[in-house]
Amino acid sequence: MLDRVSLSRKNGWIDGNGNVYIQFTLAEMMEYFHWTKYRVYEILKELDVGENGIGLWREKEPGVISSM
Repeated sequence: MLDRVSLSRKNGWIDGNGNVYIQFTLAEMMEYFHWTKYRVYEILKELDVGENGIGLWREKEPGVISSM
């Protein structure tokens, strides 16, 4: 994941607050972490930008996760 942060920084994927964004597809997350789709969704629900989440990710397009 640190490699992705470095690449995102090089590509200028930084918001107005200086936060660096990384992107993962659901398939990449499942492979990288050796998780099932269900487990990925459980974790993402906790990190969601919705009312019950802590605001660390959002779904940019179907199947592509963008973390803040």
